[in-house]
Amino acid sequence: GSSLTLEGILCKVLRVVDKKRDQYEIEDVEDEEHKPKVVMRSELQLIPPSNEGLSELTSKQPVLAMYPGTTTFYKADVVAVKGKDIRPGEVRLLFEDEEEQNKSMPVERRYILTDV
Repeated sequence: GSSLTLEGILCKVLRVVDKKRDQYEIEDVEDEEHKPKVVMRSELQLIPPSNEGLSELTSKQPVLAMYPGTTTFYKADVVAVKGKDIRPGEVRLLFEDEEEQNKSMPVERRYILTDV
């Protein structure tokens, strides 16, 4: 399956429950108990399979992004989209709680949601 976010958590779609009602059965990708949940399509946001064709981000743009090393999405601001310390397909972000340390981090573009 597809990767999606629900309430800021990376999930995978297990199956379509009701096509007419637009309901899907999903599971948190890190759920060891494998407790599926039924949600409406409107509660989900699709994560693209690659960075190809995604819009260019601008400096200081507010986003929702997957925090490095986790499967949870948090608010962040774009710091830089290009630079010698930024690998292709990555964007440097400053997450809301890291502002005091001014610690920006690289995140793969497809895990950055602009619809916040």
